[in-house]
Amino acid sequence: MRYQPGQSGNPAGRPRGSLNKAAIVARQQLDERHRPIDFDMPKLGTAADAAVATNAIAQGLSHGELTPREAAVLTRIVRDFVLGTDAADLRKRIARIEAHLADAGTGRAGAEKRDDDDDRVKVDAVPTRHR
Repeated sequence: MRYQPGQSGNPAGRPRGSLNKAAIVARQQLDERHRPIDFDMPKLGTAADAAVATNAIAQGLSHGELTPREAAVLTRIVRDFVLGTDAADLRKRIARIEAHLADAGTGRAGAEKRDDDDDRVKVDAVPTRHR
């Protein structure tokens, strides 16, 4: 039987607030993004800890403790941590070089400098400019 013009096959209509399939899938994906990941991640204190953390993530993925999406999120966290520590290390190195150049201008060149990590920078000669 055909429907009469102007009449719906479902006179009651779609229930208020119901979602179509695309909206349901989108909502599920959004819910997954905000869900905490239950995984014992190794502590990240230095950039050297990144290798241990990355290995733990790979093991968690291979043993089914992490989904590929969760592993990707954790890997990005480790990568961002390394980028941050590298940037901080670079700032320290630049500060040491600038301090050395400032000391060279005051005649204190050749002195040994130390930073918080007990790295040593030895200066053998003062750079000179030629005209």
